[in-house]
Amino acid sequence: MKNKKNKIISIILSFVFVLGLTGCGGEVRRADGSQEEYEYLITVGFAQGGEEGSWKTANTESFQTIFVEDNGYELLLEDAGIDQEKQIHVIREFIEKEVDYILLAPVAEYGLEEVLEEAKEARIPVLLVGALNADIDSSLYECQICSNTEKQVQEMGNWLETYLEERENKGENKEVTDNKGYTKKTKQDRLKEEEKQRQEEKAKQQKSGGGETDESKEEQEEEKEAPYILAVVQDYIGTARQLTLAEGYQKLIEKHSDWQMEGQQTGENSREIAKQVVELFIEHYPELNIIIAETSDMALGVVDALEEHKKNQQSEADDQEEVILISLGAGREVLEAVRDGKIQAAFEQTPLQAPKTAEIIQKLESGIYLDKIQYVKDVYYDQTMNLEEVIAKQTY
Repeated sequence: MKNKKNKIISIILSFVFVLGLTGCGGEVRRADGSQEEYEYLITVGFAQGGEEGSWKTANTESFQTIFVEDNGYELLLEDAGIDQEKQIHVIREFIEKEVDYILLAPVAEYGLEEVLEEAKEARIPVLLVGALNADIDSSLYECQICSNTEKQVQEMGNWLETYLEERENKGENKEVTDNKGYTKKTKQDRLKEEEKQRQEEKAKQQKSGGGETDESKEEQEEEKEAPYILAVVQDYIGTARQLTLAEGYQKLIEKHSDWQMEGQQTGENSREIAKQVVELFIEHYPELNIIIAETSDMALGVVDALEEHKKNQQSEADDQEEVILISLGAGREVLEAVRDGKIQAAFEQTPLQAPKTAEIIQKLESGIYLDKIQYVKDVYYDQTMNLEEVIAKQTY
């Protein structure tokens, strides 16, 4: 009896010892792989979705790099493309396999409630990645990991304000010579002359006893400085990110009386389709000053279109300025275009979301409370920066 009792105690102590090991540092997963061994692997099912493109490719590779065995993870990756039914099927497979976490890049924001309820009942936490304030019941997921698109469009507006102001200041006093060597009037000189002519015309009318005619009012309207004409090559219409960007543009237009939005059309995240869209913009809005492309691939399509039409643009008025192009994406090829002056600024929506996701999973493992929205760090690039160094370090 005594030996039997000692044997039971020994088994209990061994079990406690194993639990103690499991609760030690071996449970901590680090994105840099500094931990060599783990008592168990955290199984993560990633239901990737969305159109193919350089951003999605880099996003997928980010998770494949971070969620590896050396970092304490087992990654099950399935790409549903734009097929929501397939994505729902993938999630159900992850539930059946009893994964520890489900990462979801939603194909669509609607129609997921039932399968997410199933994941909740199975006590499997769901993290939305690449999403922006997705219109999904917040009780069905732990958090969303995304870029702060609202902040991004505000920063873009601030950058554009400064850029236009600096360009105006440079243009006011810059003397320009034509192809015969004659100095042309600066913008400031032209404005002064136009104002002088208006005052002289007004004095003549007052002297003759006549008031302003409708014709003179129209002439004065024409003499007013033309507004900045903007156009946007949009991502897929109706996504949370696209809608947030559209709201941001509206606020910028309301803030600036001399900014005028003329064209908004989807480029379907395609370089070729974006090129076609911009060709239409140029045809219908010849005074176009500013183009915003909502993804890297589409920004490159805009570059293609502008380069094709460059000679035609230069053959117009002597003082016509080139179109300002802003990319809301910052892959390697876009950064090279910024360096070469083909794109004036690139605002990053980083696809490298895996390190932040791994950090969040570790906090959930430790029972730390998290806000529903977790933002990744985004930056912007323009020609004032050391772009050669940035490009050399760019991984996508």
